[in-house]
Amino acid sequence: MPRTVFRQVSMLVLVVATGCRAAVPATSPPSGSSIASAGPSAQPTLPSHFPVMPGATTTDGHGSDPGLIAAWRTDANGSRVYDFYVAGLPEAGFPIVGLYPGGSVAIIRFRGSEGAVLKPAITAAPSGAATEIELRVDAP
Repeated sequence: MPRTVFRQVSMLVLVVATGCRAAVPATSPPSGSSIASAGPSAQPTLPSHFPVMPGATTTDGHGSDPGLIAAWRTDANGSRVYDFYVAGLPEAGFPIVGLYPGGSVAIIRFRGSEGAVLKPAITAAPSGAATEIELRVDAP
């Protein structure tokens, strides 16, 4: 399946899956980390102290996707990556506001500084031998 089609199918699964979410109570935003944004057209940056899955490598080639902050690929399975972020985000000072586990796509919504809600999207790579992690701005 071509990568573009896989992403479209993954996003459709995500939209359907978000209707069945396990809500986590929101807490006040932490201090000390930030997401830079001078306005709606500014490209956000990776928050300081954001935990990155051990062994993950940075990927690129995402063009001008305005909601994408950073992307990685790892050989770890999706369940292990999801568990890493469920534990690691609060430890790094990023309160979780929503957990959306799934089969081939999982999302964790968390609050960055300045009240911005961000989300790592954890997706099985098309080859099935890796997991892709995209940190995105949460969009309505």
